[in-house]
Formats: sequence, structure tokens, C-alpha cells
Amino acid sequence: MLNGERISSLPTNAGEYTVTATFGEYIDGANKTYYPATDVEFTINIVQATPLYDIPSDLSAVEGQKLKDVDLPDGWSWQDDSLSVGEEGDNTFTAVYTPSDSNYKTISAELTISVQPNYTLWIIIGTIIGLVVVAGVVVGSIFLLKSKRNKLN
Repeated sequence: MLNGERISSLPTNAGEYTVTATFGEYIDGANKTYYPATDVEFTINIVQATPLYDIPSDLSAVEGQKLKDVDLPDGWSWQDDSLSVGEEGDNTFTAVYTPSDSNYKTISAELTISVQPNYTLWIIIGTIIGLVVVAGVVVGSIFLLKSKRNKLN
């Protein structure tokens, strides 16, 4: 009997099971010993197996994003997806792999995200009136902006 029910085979899924084995009455003729019918109860504990998995790599984000903005492969999730990815550089965060089969245990791993700076591109419409040059390299421009408010009274 397994957990109070008669069975024909042992369990195969992860979990704890109480098994009762019933031994019938027995007489040992050689030793002239009588053994009455007996129930023996024992516990079977089937532990979850460690799944096969690949650690996600080549993860990237931009400064200002949160972990929830960084996509992970199926089965993976961030331990706390509300965290910021942080400043520029390689930053490490805890992620969790949850297999679809409950016979396998959940795995935690440290994943690295390559965080890029958040550049803002400004498009300026106007006339270039000069260039900013440092050590022979153009590093900027000086613009004369067109605006309807540039009249002097």
C-alpha cells in the first residue's frame, strides 16, 4: 500500500511516500517456527534531480534599464527583476532556472550583463559656424541656431 492505497508498482516522481508491505502468515517447517502475518511501514523519499541547463550569456542592457527589460531564455527569470542594471560595465545579478518538470530542482546562478552607457543624441538644425578641434581631431561643432525669437527690439 502507498499512502493508504493498494499499488502494483513503486512511485517514480519526486516526493515522500509512505509504503506498507504486508507479509502473510508463514511457518518455517525446518525450524518449526510460526511467523504471523505482519505489516511493515517505511518511507520512500525520491529527491528532485539536478536538471541539465545552459547558463545564459551575451546579455546586454543600457544604463537606466531594469532587469525586467533584459530578456532571458525560457525557464529563466531574475530573482528581483525590479533592480536597475546599474552603471556602464559588466554587472552580475542572480537569476533562477525553473524546469518545467517538477522532478527537477530549481537552480540559482549569477548572470553577467554588459551594460552600455545611455547616450542621448541631439539633432540640431542650424548652420555650422565653427568646429571644435582638439589635438587635430574634430570633437564638436558650433551652431548658429535658427529661431523666430532672435529678433532684437
